Amino acid sequence: MKTVTVQLSSLISQFAAHQTDYLFDLGTDDPYDVEDNIEAFLRDLRNLLNPKRCQVVSTVRRLFSEGFTVMLLAPSVFEVLETAHAEGVEISIVVRNGKDAVCILCQAEITW
Repeated sequence: MKTVTVQLSSLISQFAAHQTDYLFDLGTDDPYDVEDNIEAFLRDLRNLLNPKRCQVVSTVRRLFSEGFTVMLLAPSVFEVLETAHAEGVEISIVVRNGKDAVCILCQAEITW
């Protein structure tokens, strides 16, 4: 099993940077689509920054399961997971906030 550990702050930074780039790339073709995407991004960001641990955990789990993995992880970490997955090695991710574990994601919860 290949397990990687990521800090919640890094996960939030990666998510915010990637989503912001994505939103800028949408342009103004469909203002309703852009607005919906902005609202979803802000909701997810608020949940990730929420002091209530249950909000953070449920949002992290949902984002990883919905395929946001590449947007949540630094490229070097994602590459390690992608290589392990391609080699048939089971993967897991430990999300920490400082020294405290926020959640542990098993392979079934991680998609990209």
